[in-house]
Amino acid sequence: MPKRVKPNLSPAAFPVHSLEDVDAALAQIAARKRQIDLIGLGVAEQVDEIKTRAAAETEPIRLEIAALELAIGRFAEAGKAELFGKKKSIQLQFGIVGFRASSKLKTLKKWTFERVLATLRDTGMREYIRVKEEVDKEKLKGLAPETLAGIGCTVVQEDVFYYELPEQPEPETQPSTL
Repeated sequence: MPKRVKPNLSPAAFPVHSLEDVDAALAQIAARKRQIDLIGLGVAEQVDEIKTRAAAETEPIRLEIAALELAIGRFAEAGKAELFGKKKSIQLQFGIVGFRASSKLKTLKKWTFERVLATLRDTGMREYIRVKEEVDKEKLKGLAPETLAGIGCTVVQEDVFYYELPEQPEPETQPSTL
């Protein structure tokens, strides 16, 4: 289905006085949108090429960083008692190394978070379930006007101008410029 467009109807910069003018304007819009799409495709290809080159250039660096991080972590784990003692971290010239207490929630064996969610629902512990709340505007439109007014809403009907272009029109003739 073609996408409907609601244009900003500011004072007309192009004179449109007949349906032929409207048709010519639609043809011109379609042609301009195809130009925009072609430019966008070219830019997307260039960006993809740049990203691919950057990924290839940085991959050895990322691998080296990962290896260094692993080596530092292994060294710290192996010498934790003698290096840190009761300290949690050590300040070095180029950074800090240390251990930070962290807690992570895990499920018991043979449990999944889906099962935990179902159990929370079944036991009435809904305060531990995250729910995103938002106004259901489409459903509210079906309420009586008095009810809507009571909750601070009203339904406003308006005719909004739109136009539709065919998916990929290929005009046989060049559109006239307005």
